[in-house]
Amino acid sequence: MSVNEGAVEQWKEDLATLVNRYEPKNIYNCVETGLFYKLMPDRTLPFKGKPCNGGKKSKGRLTVLLCCNADGLEKFPPLVIGR
Repeated sequence: MSVNEGAVEQWKEDLATLVNRYEPKNIYNCVETGLFYKLMPDRTLPFKGKPCNGGKKSKGRLTVLLCCNADGLEKFPPLVIGR
């Protein structure tokens, strides 16, 4: 599926016009991400002559919401959502 490049350029101009109405301290961004707090690395550097055993991957996960404003002066504490 191809994207109409004219529409993309128009969207970028409209967005710039909208964003320019506000000061950076009043523009916020939030992102939600998963944190697999029990997951071990899937690769390791083995010691010579020592076996490297694998195992099941842990599925223990928390959801974390991060939020700050555009100038970076106001950062909210992470919001953690668990089971």
